[in-house]
Amino acid sequence: MTNNNQLIVQLTAKYPLMWINPGWESAKTAIPALSLSKDDINDAECRLIRFAPILEKLFPELRESRGIIESELISTPKLAKKILPKDSGRLLVKADHALPVAGSIKARGGIYAVLYFAEQLALEKNILSDENDDYMKLLSESTRAIFAEHTLSVATTGNLGLSIGITGAAMGFKVAIHMSEEAKEWKKERLRKRGVKVIEHQSDYIAAGKAAREKASGDPLLEFIDDENSQELFLGYAVAISRMKKQ
Repeated sequence: MTNNNQLIVQLTAKYPLMWINPGWESAKTAIPALSLSKDDINDAECRLIRFAPILEKLFPELRESRGIIESELISTPKLAKKILPKDSGRLLVKADHALPVAGSIKARGGIYAVLYFAEQLALEKNILSDENDDYMKLLSESTRAIFAEHTLSVATTGNLGLSIGITGAAMGFKVAIHMSEEAKEWKKERLRKRGVKVIEHQSDYIAAGKAAREKASGDPLLEFIDDENSQELFLGYAVAISRMKKQ
């Protein structure tokens, strides 16, 4: 029996175990070797600021924040008493479960990935000249017609699909969401009401992801957002770090 099979047997039997990542490295050696840096996170933050007027226009719930999608830090004194040493400070929880537009921590990465693709396509098609151009051009009928030629795709159990589906459809893209059997029905219906195509799979997430990748392979008009390998998703998540520091 392989080590992986042993782990699965122990997990399904609900037997206590500890797994240590064999690829573990200390931060001192791992961080300098990363392909992404703080500059990439800052670039992502700037991109979200450039798109803020568009998001404010598309989503009424963002008017008060002027198009910035953010969650609050919630003080949790009862939880702090249970898990922190006495008088050691406050415990705060980042309420990304209540992020506007799509909710869930995956909303950050999914929304950013859509905006990144929209910007790259707009630059390629000369809709935008550079990052200092008027981004409200992206809401014009002519731009939306170009966006509508392209399909965004993702495999999901629900939350990532909501963020990509809602934002992609609002920007004018076609969106195809491959959903595994774990996906909740209300999430599927919410996407369908936005004009998103929901492709249901009677299988788990891994199989749904494989089908989505195969569908996107070789199609230049179909952009598959891979939640296992997409740098844009990871950078969208990482923007929360600098914002939380300010909070």
